[in-house]
Amino acid sequence: MTFEYAATTQSLGGVRLSAAASDERGRVERLPNGRVRVTNDMPPAAAAAVGRTMRTYALRGEKYVLEQVDVETDAPSEKGNMRARSSMVLRNVTWHHNKQKDAGRRVQREQARMAPSAPQNPSRYTELCGPEALTCGGEPPPPNDEGSTGGGGGGGTDGNLCGTVGPNTRNVLFQHGIYSSGGTWHRMLFWMRADFYLGCTPAPDLTSSARIADQAADLTGKIQATGHTGYILIGHSQGGLVSRYVGRYHPELVSGVVTVGTPHLGAPIMRTELAAAMAGLIGVNALSTYGCIDGPSVIGCKKPAHFAAFGIPLIGKIIGDAASPVRVDLKPGSNLQATLNGSAEPFPRVGIQHYAKKLFVEWRLVGDYVDIPEGPNGGRYWARQANGAFITNTACAVLGWLMNAGATAGRCATRATGMLATTGVWNIMTARLGKTDGIVPGSSQIYPNAMQNYDIPRGDSHVGETKSDLTRRELRKALVNRMGVVRRDTW
Repeated sequence: MTFEYAATTQSLGGVRLSAAASDERGRVERLPNGRVRVTNDMPPAAAAAVGRTMRTYALRGEKYVLEQVDVETDAPSEKGNMRARSSMVLRNVTWHHNKQKDAGRRVQREQARMAPSAPQNPSRYTELCGPEALTCGGEPPPPNDEGSTGGGGGGGTDGNLCGTVGPNTRNVLFQHGIYSSGGTWHRMLFWMRADFYLGCTPAPDLTSSARIADQAADLTGKIQATGHTGYILIGHSQGGLVSRYVGRYHPELVSGVVTVGTPHLGAPIMRTELAAAMAGLIGVNALSTYGCIDGPSVIGCKKPAHFAAFGIPLIGKIIGDAASPVRVDLKPGSNLQATLNGSAEPFPRVGIQHYAKKLFVEWRLVGDYVDIPEGPNGGRYWARQANGAFITNTACAVLGWLMNAGATAGRCATRATGMLATTGVWNIMTARLGKTDGIVPGSSQIYPNAMQNYDIPRGDSHVGETKSDLTRRELRKALVNRMGVVRRDTW
């Protein structure tokens, strides 16, 4: 990780630090906007200053990243007690991934079993991470059954963290989709280990821009390297196609496949000409509508402008590189789809489909990109904000015309119609007139010849499916009813 920092020091008058009750590991408190502060008291020494250190962590996706470090000291002086405070603000500039060092850090986290600077006991972990015990900067502690250690650290895991595979455990592999990594399954992996008796649970990283056959060959090697077979493969998006490909050509390794939001019939947005058109559309509307050229003080402008700040990078990521080899396999009607859908698959098969509300689904995509779907900045929140912004601008336009404020009415009407135009064209580009999760058409998500398909009619967006509590609910059904996985008596 490369970072920049700025340090400031200031002296403040005041009383000595209060002797607030705390344990030796520090106090943890939640702050607004998903932030967490961990405070540690510095041990007092004779004739020396006493004080505390405060580290503030910000939630980025499913990880807590150190954002600021404050050090306060309280020392006697000729003029009385003086307090000094130093602040160091950190800003991430670039991330560097080193698989060897990442693996070592995962082992250290497994040994430490604690969130950043937080106590190891479960109650303190829950206080920091919330009732669902999110990753908190690393892997959440999975249930300790039959010596299993689980998987799913900072990125993906290639299956080298398998624990003891007993008679009541099943091996489950979680495969990511395009422009993603194994880390996208962090939350779901923790849930599944809490719900079921599982053995190996790798979440490997693949080169998602490569052809499906090449990714499948890589995944096959990773599975074989674990020394175990009988894996249930759970694949999101194109990861479902990769899983099906492995099962078709290496059935000895696979005991079942579950797909989530997988484009079994292709995804129209993977057509190069449509991606280019969509990029142009979003760019124009970012300036004229979401960019709010009249300034953030205009009614209904602030939220769309915030959407643009997060949304433009996301949409660029989704559209991606038009030259990616995998696009050949993901375009509707590809040879790969014909091969997979036209042949028998000798293993249990289940599909899970999310059907998100289409109106302003692009806002939902942005929210699920930066937070969990039900989180304070998740897709469900931003879907409500989008509806609110549209209603506000529509009301502004109507009232403006009634009060003969034509200029204001025109600006509000432009923003409202711009929102409708953008969401309409986005849906046409991605799903035509049918259901969708914002990226993959609903009809394409249905697993052909599956034993069962589970529909989620008011689902989350494509980006949020791997961390959605709605996916968890349907995945439980699939694993119990169709895969025969033994569940814990906790639900």
